[in-house]
Amino acid sequence: KALFYITAILFIAFNLKAQHSDIDRKEVIAAIDSFFTALHNGDSSTMSKIMHPTAVMKTVTAEKVHTSPMSTFLMSVAMKPRKNVWLEKLYTYEIKIYGNLASANTEYSFFLDGNLSHCGYNHFVLAKENNSWKIHFIIDTRRKDNCLTKENRFEVERTAIDSLMNRWHKAAATADEAVFSDSSMTADAI
Repeated sequence: KALFYITAILFIAFNLKAQHSDIDRKEVIAAIDSFFTALHNGDSSTMSKIMHPTAVMKTVTAEKVHTSPMSTFLMSVAMKPRKNVWLEKLYTYEIKIYGNLASANTEYSFFLDGNLSHCGYNHFVLAKENNSWKIHFIIDTRRKDNCLTKENRFEVERTAIDSLMNRWHKAAATADEAVFSDSSMTADAI
């Protein structure tokens, strides 16, 4: 009888932790998506609410690492010509959450007026303050070759699914509960 109660308590605790983690993951993705919606709309006011006031933005190129003051970036978003269409298409979300700290990696392609401009990876660092995730740091890479588009996205998605399944099976084989359940399955997975 004691074993039943211990098992029930562990099951409930595990499910509550998984649900909390899944909610935080959705909130982190929502903050990142809101950032890009504001970027696409030229809405620096909304963007500044998603960003921490001391947020830092950097870009890694082949030559060096460039730092953009957040005020300069927000001004460029506000001054975006309305006729220009900016679209940064995110293809993947790799989210890690450690309490009130989160990191996210996203692969992207940036389109200017419907034409592919460049692509790369974004890395975000977010912190949860007053029940709201704020972006504290963004660093991205930029390149013009081997960019994802709608045409080659299926192959990327297949590769991402293969990677997830390989990680999941390896976690099962090595009894790595954190990778097996927390980062590979949703709270309501069966």
